[in-house]
Amino acid sequence: MGRQRNSTQKPYNAKDALERLVNKAKSLTIRGYLYKSEENKLKAAFTILRTEPNSWKGERYGLFLRSLQKNCGPHGVLLCAVALSQVIIANMNQQSRDDLASIFNSDSRLSTKEIRELATEFNIPGTPRRM
Repeated sequence: MGRQRNSTQKPYNAKDALERLVNKAKSLTIRGYLYKSEENKLKAAFTILRTEPNSWKGERYGLFLRSLQKNCGPHGVLLCAVALSQVIIANMNQQSRDDLASIFNSDSRLSTKEIRELATEFNIPGTPRRM
């Protein structure tokens, strides 16, 4: 008999998500580049931003990313994509997503120079292009 996984994992709240974001921000600030798996998560986020999602999870994630893009800037999209991804954001309740979006605007740990440079390097929509 195989082990059975408990599929009733509790959704993240804003505090849990913030902890993941801060840890990822520290890591990115130190290393200054994305791992291949993180690049893939970012590419998936780009796809959702450019197309009409075909699932409720994609729709929630896309709305959240667009909100971050508009209110926080491209570094918010990058950090959210690589630290949280679609499943975590989609499974959060609306209040937690709203709380998290407002934290992005006020927490300087989430917008370091290195993270902003990565957003520019990956040409995240809303990032001014280098000349």
